[in-house]
Amino acid sequence: MSEPSECEAAGELDSGQCLARSVLDALTENPALEAVTINRARQTISVATLGKTDIPKLTDRISATVQRAQEAGAGYPCTLLAGEGDCLTCAQPLSEFERRRITIRYDVETTTIARVTCPTAPKFWRWRDIPWPKVVQRDVEFLEHADEINEWKGQLAAALLCGALGLGGYFASASSLSLVGYVLAYLAGSWFTAQEVWERLQKRSIDVHFLMLAVAAGSASIGAWGEGAMLLFLFSLSSALEHFALGRTQREIRSLFREAPKAATVLDDQGHERQMQVERLRPGMRLLIKPGVQFPVDAEIAKGQTASDESNLTGEAAPVEKNVGDTVLAGTLNLWGAVEALVLRSVSESSLQKIIRLIKEAQRQKAPAQLFTDKFGAYYTYAVLGLSLTMFFVWWLGFGLPPFAWRSAGHSAFYRAMTLLVVASPCALVLSIPSAVLAAIAWSARHGILFRGGAAVEKLAAVTTVALDKTGTITTGELRVEKVESFPAGREAEVAQLAYSLERLSTHPLARAITRHGKQQRIQPVEFDRFESIAGQGLRAGRLDFVPPRHRMERGPGTDRPEHFPRLVPLNAGEEECPSPLPSPLRKGRGGITGGPFAKGSSWGEDHDCLLGRRDWLAQGAHAATINRVPPTEAGLCEIWLSMGDLVGRVLLRDDLRPQARTVVEELRGEGLRTVVLTGDRKATAEQLRTELRIDDVRAELNPDQKLSEIRSMTEQGQRVAMVGDGVNDAPSLAAAHIGVAMGARGSDAALEQADVVLMHDRLENFLAAFRLSQRARRIIRQNLILSLGTVVVLVLFALLGRIPLTVGVVGHEGSTVVVVMNSLRLLLGAPSAKTRSRLS
Repeated sequence: MSEPSECEAAGELDSGQCLARSVLDALTENPALEAVTINRARQTISVATLGKTDIPKLTDRISATVQRAQEAGAGYPCTLLAGEGDCLTCAQPLSEFERRRITIRYDVETTTIARVTCPTAPKFWRWRDIPWPKVVQRDVEFLEHADEINEWKGQLAAALLCGALGLGGYFASASSLSLVGYVLAYLAGSWFTAQEVWERLQKRSIDVHFLMLAVAAGSASIGAWGEGAMLLFLFSLSSALEHFALGRTQREIRSLFREAPKAATVLDDQGHERQMQVERLRPGMRLLIKPGVQFPVDAEIAKGQTASDESNLTGEAAPVEKNVGDTVLAGTLNLWGAVEALVLRSVSESSLQKIIRLIKEAQRQKAPAQLFTDKFGAYYTYAVLGLSLTMFFVWWLGFGLPPFAWRSAGHSAFYRAMTLLVVASPCALVLSIPSAVLAAIAWSARHGILFRGGAAVEKLAAVTTVALDKTGTITTGELRVEKVESFPAGREAEVAQLAYSLERLSTHPLARAITRHGKQQRIQPVEFDRFESIAGQGLRAGRLDFVPPRHRMERGPGTDRPEHFPRLVPLNAGEEECPSPLPSPLRKGRGGITGGPFAKGSSWGEDHDCLLGRRDWLAQGAHAATINRVPPTEAGLCEIWLSMGDLVGRVLLRDDLRPQARTVVEELRGEGLRTVVLTGDRKATAEQLRTELRIDDVRAELNPDQKLSEIRSMTEQGQRVAMVGDGVNDAPSLAAAHIGVAMGARGSDAALEQADVVLMHDRLENFLAAFRLSQRARRIIRQNLILSLGTVVVLVLFALLGRIPLTVGVVGHEGSTVVVVMNSLRLLLGAPSAKTRSRLS
């Protein structure tokens, strides 16, 4: 029994800053991982595996392990990673239990941590090298191309220098300085392009940059230095503008996030303050947040009152009031009140980090059209090279043009081939889609809408039907407890206590309202031994050490035999409730409910379930007669029923419609979209929604499986469905729909994982803005494709006929590229129509 205690004691230490403990955790999680070697001098990591495993996942896990130890080094350095000692001399040495599970071999430059195994096993290990992680500041970690934000400045300077030197060479054509000017212009114009070409050649691939350098070199070889310099000037200028567009997009996204706090003020049990690195914060810690300071992690207000500025996460400019029980989000600003808050999640799992991961993923995922153009562009580049080479011989051998003669360069075969190579290059085509997609993602992120990649941007525009969940989507989702009832009356406090005890383990909007009510009323929760979620019905929980109301325990002989355990006995008329002391076999060390009939330490010898859920589910049990006698709630109220033993009651909650719901439905209808509400509520409430909001179709009393069936049925009928929801029960429908839309960063993890689009701050009107943005992006992508392909077709036709000089071909080619990029940037200026804004305001 000593091992668990040692393990638990070790677990109290922060394993994130200890390399050995972090690797031990990784060995426990991945049975195929056998050993990890850290080379401090060369900064390399090697892992040994035995059997099949997910290598990318393992690489990420080990890299994160080393990175956490590096980042924690500023405050409490790991001596093992620093090479300044071993795990025996550390201030927080490994426990004996931990030392028995791994072996650590030290060397001058390396340290190897391996699981304990037989001596022959290492012969079968397979070693792999993985990259050494770089420590990145948290405020810029979400940028995939952070170095490209300002890279356009250097490229623009080089392009202008190329142009100036080229002009100097042109005007000095009568002197020997002309060649010097052209050579320097070539160096300035090809500086950045040559680097990209070299990187591509190392990967055994070529692209449009290679073609441009080839044309410039060819121009110089036949003495057309001026045309080559102009080509490099325009190409480097357009490349600078492309990087400016990317930098502008990244700045739009970066402006969402202020510099995240690096430390937080932690309060101990005595109220003493101490500073702690944000990465070391763990759930349950108590923080002091002063006015004007950002909330470092997702937390729950435990004391005090304030308002927070959530505009950087949600796009909502108005301050949000925060009281006891309310959730505050990492990265948002505490405006005026000093509050104490309990940490809900570590910094890596905060809402801010969720959004960062979504944006990262969005930037990596390509639209279907872009995947096609990427694949097409690679083959197209080789085709252009082949066509230019073929036409060189056709013009030379077939039409008798001189191959290279400069005296008639305008009519030489090589000159025409170079012109064809320039005008046929797919530069504008390659940029036509990603530039528009990135601009759309940037604008939407600034306005509280997150697309998970280019595919989502394209797919949303094709939607024909919008399926809406009711609670938290059409309604505000901010329910409030209107009333607690018990049948018969008098036991409302018990109903509220048990409802709070169960719902605090759930994340549904109904649960959040009951949980918030319980915390505000300072209700003491009940600890249950078993907890089960019944899909579409409710919650079931049970205790082994709980005496229900109106019962008492009858003491047995006190032996370990089951038949001698205490028995539950109903109270006689007039008998006072007084829990009996228990014999040792039933004492489990759990705290009971304090106050009233729920006395601490009382127990009984058989399971006793507490049910919380829908009326029709509880009406199937022993309290059917009581429940059926109670009339349904009035419109606008929803009910949650509870039963335990002879206790039965309900919690009434009110959930108001969103003020913009009617306008949004009307606007969707104006866009030609059909609206359907899928809800688990009763038919009367659903029909009221149909009448009040003029929704096209309403389907009520659906559990998650039935919602999924409805989505599939509409899809089979040829409808492209956008499912809008927020809870765990909506996740299957979100995954099955043509496109899934999750309501807010506060939505469940399951919903966020399955969603293609996330609407921050639970703003339903943002769906309309996202739909219109998607349509605009699709139109601009089509415009870009028509412009880029049309320009290529026209210029190639003239080049084949020999009717276009190289200079004009360069201007036409680079001009179309610049126009495509600038056309895409129009999406950064996009906004809903004035009509929509006035209606939604």
